[in-house]
Amino acid sequence: MLEKLSDAEDREHGAMPANPAGLTPSRLIQHIVRVHHQRVRQELPRVAEMAQTLAEKRGDRAPQLAKATALVEELHAELFAHIQKEEQVLFPFIAQMDQELLDACSPSDLCFRSVAQPIRMMVLEHDAADRIMEELRCITDGFEPPAWVCATHIALFGGLRAFEIDLRQHVHLENDILFPRALEMEAALNVRM
Repeated sequence: MLEKLSDAEDREHGAMPANPAGLTPSRLIQHIVRVHHQRVRQELPRVAEMAQTLAEKRGDRAPQLAKATALVEELHAELFAHIQKEEQVLFPFIAQMDQELLDACSPSDLCFRSVAQPIRMMVLEHDAADRIMEELRCITDGFEPPAWVCATHIALFGGLRAFEIDLRQHVHLENDILFPRALEMEAALNVRM
């Protein structure tokens, strides 16, 4: 279902849409997947590798790097599973509702009774990712590298800072725009049925 969405969003090169609330749910999903989910797939492995390398080389001088490495690996595992669930289950369902194809789907074909169930789970997972980022921010002094560090250390902290900014945009688009609209669409379709 997600593959059928138009390619027009590709042209925005990752920028936050001027008015994300003005996008259709399908277009918003497309933006989230192609920009924010892609960033998760690209950046977390890169950041995890840098953290591991630094923990091995500089762990004696900066013992918090071992904890940072463990947190990045935890974030990596959680977010990869999270985006897979969104892309394979929740987002296609929302896109289907957006295209008013839900009528062709019998309730026995659904893996949940209401879109509210998976949305609640995704919000809880967003909260968990935020807690990991908060802990990373805390143990790295707000992603501010000490004066003595190498270029990789600076790149790691810069990568974490940039990832946190993108993650906040990503979560905002889902929690504050897409998910409420999905709940509204489901309610409207239930009334029609």
